[in-house]
Formats: sequence, C-alpha cells, structure tokens
Amino acid sequence: MTDAHINTHFSGPGYITKVVHSLAGGVQKIASSRRHRKGRGTQIISAAGTIVADPKHENPWLRLWAPARLTWWVAILFTIGSALFSIGGYAITFPQNIPKAWVAGMTLDWVFFIGSLFFTSAACCQLLESINAQDSEGLYTEEQAPITFQWIAWHPKRIGYLASLVQLIGTVMFNFNTANAFFINHLNWIQQDLVIWTPNFIGCICFLIASRLAFMKVCHGYLGLATWKY
Repeated sequence: MTDAHINTHFSGPGYITKVVHSLAGGVQKIASSRRHRKGRGTQIISAAGTIVADPKHENPWLRLWAPARLTWWVAILFTIGSALFSIGGYAITFPQNIPKAWVAGMTLDWVFFIGSLFFTSAACCQLLESINAQDSEGLYTEEQAPITFQWIAWHPKRIGYLASLVQLIGTVMFNFNTANAFFINHLNWIQQDLVIWTPNFIGCICFLIASRLAFMKVCHGYLGLATWKY
C-alpha cells in the first residue's frame, strides 16, 4: 500500500501540524506534530473513520512508572512544581491555618523558589523531547532525525519546538521572581517595576504565547476543535 496523495495542514506561516497520506481504498495515514514530539508514530484511519492502527498506544494507567521517557519526567516535574505552588498559595491565603514560622521566616519563599525550579526542569525536558523527536513521516522532510541525543538545536519550523522553547523562557523569568525574595529588599516603585514586575510580565506573555502555539498544534489551525484527536 503506497501513498497516493499527501495533504499538508498548516497552523500558521510555515508551521506544519499534520500530514495526511491518502492511501488506496480511502485509507489515511496521519502524522501530526504532537504525535511526532511524543514519539507516537502515525495513525492508520479506515475509510469509515475508525482507527485501524495506532502504534505505541498503551493504556496510560499501565505506564505510571516510565523513567526512561522524557514525557514521564515532564509530567512528574510539573506535578511536583504545581503541588509546591499550591502549598505556598494556600499558606499565603489562609495563614491562620499553618504554623506561624512558615509565614514569619523564609519558608514560603523557599517553597515557591523550589517549585519554580521544578517547573523550569519540566519545561527543559519538554524542549529536549521536541529536539529529539522521531517519526516525522513527512512533517519535516528537510530535517534529519538526530542520531545521538541532542541538548541544543534550532527548529523554527516546528510549532511544538517553538511552544516548548517559549514556555522554557517563561519559566526562567519566574525563577528570577521567586529568587528575588532572598536578595532584594527596600525597593522604590521604579526598582520594583524593573526587577520584579518586568520578569513577571515577560513570563506571563511567554506562557500565553506558548499556550496559543500548543492550541494551534493540537487543533491544526487558528480556530477549531473538531480535529484535536489527530
């Protein structure tokens, strides 16, 4: 069974998010940007729209322990970072329910700072996952798959890579914010704007851009939810 026709779907200027190989009998072989980043391979869809083959698809409940996969580390690190932020947020919101030493000292500062490090580590793993992605199946035909593990690369045409890179920049900005509590005191309003609010603002903008790119990658367009599963 050979490729009879190939349709390429774009989410933006030069961003390929899905490639559909039309095969004999109305069968389609679909490669998408997200599946490429996750190393999931392609899907085979019958003429009736049912999934004939879904390589590397496993019940997620059977993979609670998978430290050999970067995806697993992304999930674990983001979960720990979120938990620490939740603890810190609860302590600030309801100080009467926690030991006074947590609020009076620098304990909460450490909670937020360590949480931000977990977030940045997860974002870094997410970027590495995108850099070392395999199984392009026509998504990025001009690129060669990495032979060895790569720590640094530049792939501006990969929307998943760009989303991961922008999110990593945003997490680093929040590292500055959480670290400021240890070193910076008695600032005037201009210094506060420059040292505290500027990194915070940049980090928020980065998160919004990364989320928008991820939305475009999953939906294969600026708007639309119908094709999210592919």
